[in-house]
Amino acid sequence: MKKRNTTIFAFLLLAAVGMGVGYAALTDNLTFGGSAAAVADADALESNIHFAAAETQANAKAEYEVDGTGDAATLTVSGMEAKGETIVVKMAIVNENTDYDAKLDITSEWTVTPGANTVASDFTITCPELVDGAIVKKNDQLEFTVTITLNVQPTENLSASFNIAFDAIAVDPVTRA
Repeated sequence: MKKRNTTIFAFLLLAAVGMGVGYAALTDNLTFGGSAAAVADADALESNIHFAAAETQANAKAEYEVDGTGDAATLTVSGMEAKGETIVVKMAIVNENTDYDAKLDITSEWTVTPGANTVASDFTITCPELVDGAIVKKNDQLEFTVTITLNVQPTENLSASFNIAFDAIAVDPVTRA
């Protein structure tokens, strides 16, 4: 009985192989190909990335204003009186995009422009979190701290403006490209 089962199995196996070979000999080979292309959405982050409200940490001598689109933020500090006085303001860049992370591309490093009776070194501006290539993840925010320090004892009114500029570039959250 065992030999008969083996013979039947071998016969069925040969029949299946024979049918496959016969089918392949009588049919044509079909292939399907193509290509796909995508165009980058230059406005992928448009209106999805903006500044968020600030929180003055050291004292109340700082005012914060965001323009109507959230693309620009202005920080005004007044009333600093003593050498070494520091004002710390916590701010954030918010990325509300659901598909892309945002990479910060610094287009202009921190600059301090002195006003009347002032030299640039009278103030120090630091913000270690805002660096070229920093990533703001999708549906997240990058918190950063701006620290302004008065480096001299003022004998007259001092003023300076400071600026940093950057582009927010959409990047794939998986490949970072």
